Amino acid sequence: MDLNEAETLLKYGWIPRIKTVKGRNYITLRKGENERSLGPYEKEYWSKIYKLSEVKLKPNIVEIEDLKDAMAKTNNTIAELRAELEKLKGEKAFEDLGRLKEDVAKIKVSFDYLEYTAKWRVLMDRPEYSCKLLGKDGYCTRWFWDEEQRFRLQKQDNRGKWHDSVREHPRICVACPIFEPNKEEQQ
Repeated sequence: MDLNEAETLLKYGWIPRIKTVKGRNYITLRKGENERSLGPYEKEYWSKIYKLSEVKLKPNIVEIEDLKDAMAKTNNTIAELRAELEKLKGEKAFEDLGRLKEDVAKIKVSFDYLEYTAKWRVLMDRPEYSCKLLGKDGYCTRWFWDEEQRFRLQKQDNRGKWHDSVREHPRICVACPIFEPNKEEQQ
């Protein structure tokens, strides 16, 4: 690559560097993850490339002054926006509280429906609607634990497995993937 091509790349933000590969030094230009080789390292060539990059990288004093003005305007705008936000926080708090109450009401309706569904799955007075895996004593005959679970009413079977009382804890049945009404009772 000749000096003119290198100068063009430097204009577009490429950075010169010396790269060592297998003990040999090379001059390269790098931008992000892209890298272009300028050839083997030669002190004269490197000083020319480096001087070109210094010229391209020197800051323009006028641009810095413009940047300072822009920053000052931005800081003023940020301060104004913060003041407006503080005013709105009080007004929006009541709106947010109203939305929160609506969301809680929706969640309560969903929870009530799940509770109803769970109780419906373990009905004993209408066995045709209860789960076919529900034992006569109100314990699930399909799912079990190897160890007793705290805070649940359970019984141990003859194999040493622990079964949940779904009559006492009907929410356990809500997510059961194999729930099926007791079809034998329907016939």
